[in-house]
Amino acid sequence: MSFEYEIMKAAVADAEEILTLQYAAYQSEAEIYNNGSAQPLIQTLEETIGEFKECTVLKAVCDGRIIGSVRAAEQDDGSIYIGKLMVLPGCQNKGVGKRLLQTIENRFPNKRYWLITGHKSEKNLNLYEKHGYTRFKIEEAAPGLNLICLEKQWGADLPSKVDKIHTTPMGANRIKHNLNLQTDDVVAWCKDAVKQADIIIRQGKNWYVYKSGTVITINVRSYTIITAHKINAKVRGMHESDYECLPEFLYQAIFVPRSVEPPPRSIVHEPEIFVYIKDFGTQPGDLGVVAEQNGQVIGAAWTRIIPAHGYVDSETPELAISILPEFRGYGIGTKLMKKLLKVLRENGYKQTSLSVQKDNPAVRLYQRLGYEMSGASLDHAGHEDYLMIKRL
Repeated sequence: MSFEYEIMKAAVADAEEILTLQYAAYQSEAEIYNNGSAQPLIQTLEETIGEFKECTVLKAVCDGRIIGSVRAAEQDDGSIYIGKLMVLPGCQNKGVGKRLLQTIENRFPNKRYWLITGHKSEKNLNLYEKHGYTRFKIEEAAPGLNLICLEKQWGADLPSKVDKIHTTPMGANRIKHNLNLQTDDVVAWCKDAVKQADIIIRQGKNWYVYKSGTVITINVRSYTIITAHKINAKVRGMHESDYECLPEFLYQAIFVPRSVEPPPRSIVHEPEIFVYIKDFGTQPGDLGVVAEQNGQVIGAAWTRIIPAHGYVDSETPELAISILPEFRGYGIGTKLMKKLLKVLRENGYKQTSLSVQKDNPAVRLYQRLGYEMSGASLDHAGHEDYLMIKRL
């Protein structure tokens, strides 16, 4: 069996195969704790199907066989509980679990994640802690079994420990050169950036501090500033595993004027909006690209041929683009658009369209990239939208 695999959203039809995988994957846990009656080992198919309705479930598929899975659910406090991360015994220690964890996190960007594992499950603890999770609570579940709760905080505690931040003379010179700083006190400059950061992400062994178009890398254990440079997101083709990010990016694509309250996240499930991502990847014109920064998907652009506000005809894909708020204003949207326009040309399309509210500043970006006004209409909320078309 080759070991090329894809991570994608699981469907209820996969529940039985995932449950069989679950029984196999949790045998090692049963041996560690001498307990064959743990919930994952006695869960019924009906119960598993019930979790599919409440959770986002991913699967890793190799040669048509499910070799791994993970599920997650957003809690009332906005945090994301991640559970039942599992890999088929013969496919373990090959990075599948790590990729599943990264992918489910990307499905819910900029959140607090937490999970639970047993105190003797050293391989699990090692994976989670290497991936940036820290222990915050221990609960006694049964005699001889303590459950360790771990969380991944997105930078919450770094500003409180800013005095520990330091670097080497070589590191200071590197940072000064990379950012063309005019100060000799590079450490003080970095400390100020931490205090005023747009966003701080802990990932693996490093913190990534984003401020005004720069990213500073700080080691978690030593608080050493490793490097700093301008944000330079990598843009690549959209993989099937990236489809899990589309609901978040669809929400972030909604234009909200200043002084206006953002809509509830449930708005993306309204039919007029959900059509932009429903069953994405299943029909002609479903093309996309994403932007990554330090392994985190921070932006996406995609096209569909659908009867929506930007519809022109059956040969013209409508484009949508979205960037996480903390990463806007750094040229990432332009990079995404140029890459996607190239993909459209390579796939033989002659033109593309989009619909944008007339008050959206993105209108200027589209015009710079060659889009021209073609008409105007009212969207589902009664806002005036421009229909814009670009010849390819």
